[in-house]
Amino acid sequence: MYDGQNFSLPMLHGIISIVLIALSAGILFALFDIKDTSGQIILGSLMVTFPVVTSTFGYMFTAPYYFAALLFGILGVYFSERIKGLPGFLAGVILICCSLGLYQAYFPVAVSSFVILLIAAAAENESFDVCKITKKGFYYLGILISALVIYFLIWELCLTFFGVARSDYKGISGIGESGIYSYVKEIINAYRYFFLNKVPVKMNLYRMAAEVLQRLLVYLCLPFTIYLMHQSFIKKKRFLEGLGCAILFVVLPVCFNLVFVMLASGSGAGVHSLMLYGQTMFYVYYIWLLKNFCRIAGKARVTAAVPMILMAFLVFQNAGFDNACYLRAQLEQQQLISDFTALKSRIMSTEGYQDTMPVALIITGERDASIYTDKAFSEISIMPYNSIYPYKTGRNIKNTLRKWCNFDPKYVNEAPFKEMDEVKEMPDYPDDGSIKIIDGTVVVKW
Repeated sequence: MYDGQNFSLPMLHGIISIVLIALSAGILFALFDIKDTSGQIILGSLMVTFPVVTSTFGYMFTAPYYFAALLFGILGVYFSERIKGLPGFLAGVILICCSLGLYQAYFPVAVSSFVILLIAAAAENESFDVCKITKKGFYYLGILISALVIYFLIWELCLTFFGVARSDYKGISGIGESGIYSYVKEIINAYRYFFLNKVPVKMNLYRMAAEVLQRLLVYLCLPFTIYLMHQSFIKKKRFLEGLGCAILFVVLPVCFNLVFVMLASGSGAGVHSLMLYGQTMFYVYYIWLLKNFCRIAGKARVTAAVPMILMAFLVFQNAGFDNACYLRAQLEQQQLISDFTALKSRIMSTEGYQDTMPVALIITGERDASIYTDKAFSEISIMPYNSIYPYKTGRNIKNTLRKWCNFDPKYVNEAPFKEMDEVKEMPDYPDDGSIKIIDGTVVVKW
């Protein structure tokens, strides 16, 4: 509904978010010269239906800001590529810095875009030799590093000026705090996640049939890439350029999953599904790859239809998964309102209750045995749709009672009540006796 300051407006924020994604897709079409209508439709559809978008829509009041970060990052790449000299460099730095300021997890989109641009320049232009590749690579690297440095400087200045402490929320602000081993480990994990999809459940964006489709796309990408390498470099005896592009090809999976390296905290512990939009750049690379395959393959170009069809199926699979997420959220929201309305009624019907009485909420974490769990939603694991039921968080229980049940009593510290023998003997809610009035306070043992 709202977080106390920002209203969640699905129609307005949803439309703005989709427009921002569409603009980002259009800039990518121009950046990589994707003119084929089918490629544009499939890539745009994948960018909109990608489960990270659905995950972000679970926090609708923040969605426009996140996708503005996406647009700024892509615009930074676009202007730095299309505007020559210092103006292009500065435009790239400023826009990518703005993207970092809004949401740092979209930084991998900019990094991946620059790497694909290097590959594209070398593969599509025979005069683009290894010296030009190196020079261009350092130009892009300078933009990325400058954006990061400026972001960190502004961040530190703001902390000092406003006198606030660093947030303990895991993010790009923690870069450099882990040892070298952690970064090496996460680089290896980035490859595992890309080729094997062996990711923790909360980050698995390819559920149901999508996992099979994604693996097929990854494995089919390899022969197309090898063919492009052969035709563009080996056949034309551009060995140094080919070696440089081979290194870039090897780096790409890490770029797509760069957020794991950015948050190198051990098995992606700080990463969640909202942070993984960089993986959509795999499809940008794929569409560009197929475009160039069709350009040089002659009659063999018909084979490009196979991955295109698989990506089209993935769009429908993503759409189905997205809607299943929304359905689960809707059902659980209704169940939650029903359950907490019952809790409000139980509190107010306690003998001796008065509306001026404070409430002490004691959370034991025990789940109500009568709660129904629909196994049909077992595949839905991305945030926040994995479960919206606030069993163990007092803040969420209080917010639910306040916003959905219009019940906002004064809450008091539950610690003194926890130690009482009378409270220890109380059963957990919803059992009879789980709500009592003790010393003028309504004690709820949840």
